[in-house]
Amino acid sequence: MPTPQEKLDAMLNDFQTANRTHTTDPGRQLRELIETTPGLKAAFLDQIDKGHLRQIVKLDTPNALGTYNAYTQTMEIPVGLLNKAANGGQQGEQAANLLRHILGHEINHAVTRDARLAEDQALRERVARIANGPPPHDYTATLKAYNESARSREVSAEIAGFNTLAEYVRNENPNATLKDLYLASRDSMKMYVDMGGSKAMPTYTLKPGLTLDNNLKMPSTQANRDAMGKYFYKANGYPKNKVGVALKYIVTLERNVLNAARAANPHHPAPKINVNLKEIDLQAVPLPGGFDDTNPRLRAFAQAPNPQRRDNALAHPVPPFPGAPSGREVRLALLDRAANVYDEAKQKLQQSLEAGSSLQSHKKEMDRALDGWVRQYGYAQEELQNLEARGNAQQIEAFCGRVGENCERMQQITSGVPLFEGEKEPHAERLNKGIERFERVAEAVADNALSLG
Repeated sequence: MPTPQEKLDAMLNDFQTANRTHTTDPGRQLRELIETTPGLKAAFLDQIDKGHLRQIVKLDTPNALGTYNAYTQTMEIPVGLLNKAANGGQQGEQAANLLRHILGHEINHAVTRDARLAEDQALRERVARIANGPPPHDYTATLKAYNESARSREVSAEIAGFNTLAEYVRNENPNATLKDLYLASRDSMKMYVDMGGSKAMPTYTLKPGLTLDNNLKMPSTQANRDAMGKYFYKANGYPKNKVGVALKYIVTLERNVLNAARAANPHHPAPKINVNLKEIDLQAVPLPGGFDDTNPRLRAFAQAPNPQRRDNALAHPVPPFPGAPSGREVRLALLDRAANVYDEAKQKLQQSLEAGSSLQSHKKEMDRALDGWVRQYGYAQEELQNLEARGNAQQIEAFCGRVGENCERMQQITSGVPLFEGEKEPHAERLNKGIERFERVAEAVADNALSLG
């Protein structure tokens, strides 16, 4: 029976054979990275011995730096980044250290493979119990538990990735400081370390809530885990993605249960399905059709509109110009346009990154485009308030659906945008904060409407 080392060699040989070209050999670089990072190699051998890692393949997952599949025990690695690491120089060293962080993160997902499988099984059992039970079907607690379990695993993996790089840096330089760790991989550390001071005398400070031990490693304390939940899990859009996967499963099972019921009784009513997004801390996620968000949020307008405002609107309607678009159509068009501008700026930045040219102008363009989208989102919230004051349920539903789709699109676009040097938070987090800011304003206005009604 082959040893763990022999199995690792076979995996690396297969990866090298599958991805070698006339000019590149990413498999050789992967082997070198593992061999020069002792703690990482030990983790690989341990998980191979436990049967949790069986294959290493080329990354084919969009908007990801690496993946681990708990069901196939397969790790995906980015070949382009391996080739960049093989080129050497400062950029090559940065790429190699980023890969050490990625590999440390992904192999930890193999460590927690059993927890991931149990997490999915618990979701299936809870959803089946609710979908086959009496209405209303409330999935708030189920989705909250799933999200918290996923966050725990992802935070553990990211701390492991951080510590893999920290261990390598400290082995190379026993006197290494936080500055050395930051400079070893800016792409890894900029999420967790603030760079300040001047260009001549820069300073390096851990973000609030994070602590390291004397070896630059991050202990898995509750304070560190909470902070990593914010700086890594939430900032990179994990809650929306994880809950989105669970929602798709719920939709499928609810549909199957309803179809089975209607096979016996064609008039069997569809159940009321509830989710409180605010309780899950996912206020900007669009729900599937047929789901109700039980957090009132802006619905307070429909429940308690200002009677005088509605009467005035009905008594003195403003005639539109012939063929002129409605205010909501204009708002939606401007929101779409703002998203397009941001997407175009991101594509230009990616092209410059690949060409090795300056990113500064495109970064500024993306900043302006993001601010512009958030502004248009605020105007859309105002238009929604106007619609709810008029009480047209069909128009409200259509408008909310379009705005929700645009939010989801922007969250997808920003999820892959890196944290630029000098920034304190990535674009994905800035986007979510902008959305939440306007929703808090809308809630305050709604509460005021209720108190006056």
